[in-house]
Amino acid sequence: MIELKALLDLPLIYSFIILIFGYYIYYLIRIVKTPILVCGDDQFRKLIVNNMEIVKEKFLPTPWCLESRAQTIMASIIRGKMIPEINYRREILKLQDGGEVALDWVDDNCHKLAPIVIILPGLTGTSQAEYIRCLVIGGRKIGIKCVIFNNRGLSGVSLKVKLLRFLI
Repeated sequence: MIELKALLDLPLIYSFIILIFGYYIYYLIRIVKTPILVCGDDQFRKLIVNNMEIVKEKFLPTPWCLESRAQTIMASIIRGKMIPEINYRREILKLQDGGEVALDWVDDNCHKLAPIVIILPGLTGTSQAEYIRCLVIGGRKIGIKCVIFNNRGLSGVSLKVKLLRFLI
């Protein structure tokens, strides 16, 4: 076993190379894995395994961000900085109970018969959330009309007094 004093006596570059090599071995042995397919052992599983090569391949996460929650946070930060805000055409829907929801449309440069994708953000998400903007940009590239359903009280649509009295 290498003694700590001997390791400290090495030039800094050698210590760094040993550290990187050790990390690489750890990455290959402990981190890189084949995805776990969670489903019954029936024809559906066979269909997936036989037709989707990706379930047989090893997953190689980003070496500098291994943990799944850290990947989610980093992706959100990076996408938030890289993806520009999108100008939507807004449509307000008035509901029977007096409330309002907003539909934000992206249908510019689309054929009038292009398919429409309805995007439902998460509980507190809006049409300007970075993951929604990614979907919209992807849809635009292939000529799909996108409409984002903004929940009550989000994305600049205020809750109505009549609705607030009903909730109290």
